[in-house]
Amino acid sequence: MRLASLIAKVATGDAAALPAAAALRMATIGGARALSLDDRIGSIVAGKEADLIAVDMGELADAPVYDPISHLVHVTSRERVTDVWICGERIVCERRLTTVDVAALAGRVTLWQQKLA
Repeated sequence: MRLASLIAKVATGDAAALPAAAALRMATIGGARALSLDDRIGSIVAGKEADLIAVDMGELADAPVYDPISHLVHVTSRERVTDVWICGERIVCERRLTTVDVAALAGRVTLWQQKLA
């Protein structure tokens, strides 16, 4: 979203070329529409499959937040994501994976790293 918004601004020479809200729409319902899935995903509507994230914008590094949508698009990074739900299932809780054994995965990564080296 950030990159699309910034590229639009540079390409047109217009700082208002792609506002944050428009970039967010493009990334959500716009992406779903491009895949012809907008009847199933892309917006928070009863009956649709919902993938949601919770973002912590309460850290001092995020202050001040004048416009939450603009802040989400232009400032916030993945480190601020605290919780993730995919199709209603919580897979990240307070920044910790709930469906993956991280220690076992790290061991497998090390094993494959050694095999490939």
